[in-house]
Amino acid sequence: MAASALRPAETGAPARGLRRLALDAERACQRLILLRHPASDLRFLTTALKIIPDLRRMGEVARRIRSTIAASGLSHTGWPANLSRLASTCHSQVRLAIGAFAAADVARAQEAIARRELVAALHHVVVSDLLALMMEDSGKRGTERGLLFIAKQLDGLSEQAANAAGLVFSMNRGARTEEVRVL
Repeated sequence: MAASALRPAETGAPARGLRRLALDAERACQRLILLRHPASDLRFLTTALKIIPDLRRMGEVARRIRSTIAASGLSHTGWPANLSRLASTCHSQVRLAIGAFAAADVARAQEAIARRELVAALHHVVVSDLLALMMEDSGKRGTERGLLFIAKQLDGLSEQAANAAGLVFSMNRGARTEEVRVL
């Protein structure tokens, strides 16, 4: 009983921490705006303010994935190969997007945006594979459902990373995010 009473506090604490970090980052950006105002700084700060919610959502998605793995006792070693590949590709895409912002690097932003298509294709393959496994062996449906949830969350994480990368592109090139996807 005591362990279940701790669960809401455990899952709520990281969410409060993420909200607190987002608020602190927003306040720091506002202080910088008051102190400095060249156009490049304003573009950077505006982009930072727009990326903060994407980063917060990415953190929340990662927390949901971690909670699903912990609650279901899923092991990374038992994952289908395509799901592991999806997770790895999504992880590298998130790192690219964050690195693109930190370095104001348009090439990295474009690469992160391009990886969105790869993640979407891998997600489709993973879902097809897991549904086929569920049809074959009804005893594993609970496990496969958990893996489907993880795949869906990874796809959402990829979308958030592509959005953040699009903002970096927009900050540096002045193009709208919709125009970035065509490149």
